[in-house]
Amino acid sequence: MRAKEYLYQLKDASKLIETLTEECERLKNTSQNQAIRYDSIKIKAPKNETGPQESSYISLEGLTIKVENELKKLADIETRALDVIAQIKDLRLRTVLIKYYVQNKTFEQTAVEMDLTYRWVCELHGQALKEFDALTGGDI
Repeated sequence: MRAKEYLYQLKDASKLIETLTEECERLKNTSQNQAIRYDSIKIKAPKNETGPQESSYISLEGLTIKVENELKKLADIETRALDVIAQIKDLRLRTVLIKYYVQNKTFEQTAVEMDLTYRWVCELHGQALKEFDALTGGDI
């Protein structure tokens, strides 16, 4: 896998984790609202059936486990990527890769923070990817 494909896994995993986390929050809010609605109603359900609130908690627990698993995958990819990035001699190239892929910043944000032009950041990004590929033999 080439540098860009590998590093993009960081962005993709971060977006997935963000989406799953938002869904966890939605489920928490839903289950809390259901708890309020069903709190005053006493219904005895058969032991093998779950009510709306219990279903929300079960879904929330499963989703939380998925988030934790995705966080572990992200940490593994990030650790490996940072190990390679640390071997790049030019600090500007390292900074561009970290800001863009690890910190999930845009090229525009990176340019402002590094006090460079957008175009120059794009150029540095290209150089950084070449260095990354050179260090990994183009296959990570």
